[in-house]
This record gives sequence, C-alpha cells and structure tokens, in this order.
Amino acid sequence: MLHPVINPNKEGIPGAADQRAVRTVYQLHSALALDTVSHTGGFLYERALGRAWVDGEYLDTAYYPSTVTGVQPPTHTQAVEFNQEGFENLAISYGSNGTLQSVTDAFGNPVVYCAVGGATTGCDIRDDLLGAVYRSLAGGGFGQLRTSLNRSSDDFYTRIVNQGCEQAGIPPVVEVPFEFQQLKTATVAHEVAHGVAVRHVTTCGDLMYATADGVMSIYIPVPADYSTIDTQQILLH
Repeated sequence: MLHPVINPNKEGIPGAADQRAVRTVYQLHSALALDTVSHTGGFLYERALGRAWVDGEYLDTAYYPSTVTGVQPPTHTQAVEFNQEGFENLAISYGSNGTLQSVTDAFGNPVVYCAVGGATTGCDIRDDLLGAVYRSLAGGGFGQLRTSLNRSSDDFYTRIVNQGCEQAGIPPVVEVPFEFQQLKTATVAHEVAHGVAVRHVTTCGDLMYATADGVMSIYIPVPADYSTIDTQQILLH
C-alpha cells in the first residue's frame, strides 16, 4: 500500500524519479487525527471524510495542519483514503414520516441531548425544526454522533448543508439520500485529485473547494465533475 511504484524500469537511472499509482485506501479501523493548533484530537473520520497521504506522513496519524507543506504529485503520494465511518458520524434525518425513530446509542441506551448551539460534549443535538439529530462538536472539529441508526425505520444518515453558495439568510437543510450518496463519489474524486497535485480552490461549489480548515464544501448541489480550474492543475509525474 505504501509508495506503490508502477514503473520499476526507471530504478537506477540517474536523475529518474519513481512513477507511482494513486491507491485508494479503505481502512478497517480509522487513523487518528491531531490538531496541533487547538491541541485536540480524535479519529480521522471525525475530522475528514477523506485524506490524501504524501511522503513524510504516517498512515496511522493525520496532523492538522499537515507536517508536509502542499499537495504533492504521484511521485510523492502514498495513498488517498475514503473514510466510510465519517458518513455515519454526521447526522440522522427523521425520515419521510417526520418522526425520529433512532433514539438509542450503539449499546441500546437512550441518547442524551444537548441544546442547539451548545458546546456540551457527550451528547447529540436534536433539532425538531430541521428534522434531524446531529453530533455536538468539540474543539478542532472533532465529535462523535451518539445516536445509532434504527435500520428498521425510515430514518437515514445525512449531513446538514447550506442551500446555494455563500448566500446569507437561507436556512440549512437536511441532505436527501441521493445527494448524500453523491457526496461519497465526490469525496473519492476530491481526494484522488490531490494525488495528481490538484489543490483546493476558493470557488464555492467547485469539487475541489474547501474551507481554510480543509473541510470540503457543505453546500448543495454536490458538484458532479471537475472544473477547468481543477483539470488545469493536474500533474502526472
């Protein structure tokens, strides 16, 4: 999985660099993540839905900000990662019947709720107006969704998103299932692009858009393809 060289024939040629493939990683257990600014930490899936790992980084711990400056080309890419657990750690929608039927944690205990906008940890936020229960975030963007999905109900995993890019005054909404599924595809595309040296852009709604903290777009619609800005950055070696 590490340093996947795809052209060993160049080995030993003076001045030649290894050519590597971009490998997508699905881990059984999440890596850890540490925020060296807020001095907080947790599992990587709490902080990011995906990750591009480059030379100089260890696959067991992600640092924010990264200890390596800038996105690297495939000659320095170890792997890109898709964090499935992250998609089940954001929010749960009440479903089409408008009633929350997911009310216990993974151990069958009743979920403890905290106030909307509260900073309390160890509890979930239940928002009846929004029709969703979502995790409470601690410092550094880390947080665990305590509620376990009731799979016999019509509740579903989702995230809370904004409608339209940077339009003030529009209330957030629950992402519907087909948009949430599209987010998974967009996450893989976003991270694989980092493996060919495509960096984040500041254009809201772009597939490669990210906040200053490196968080992918929380706006809908979910981007379905790369923009010209993205493709012009591609570096294959």
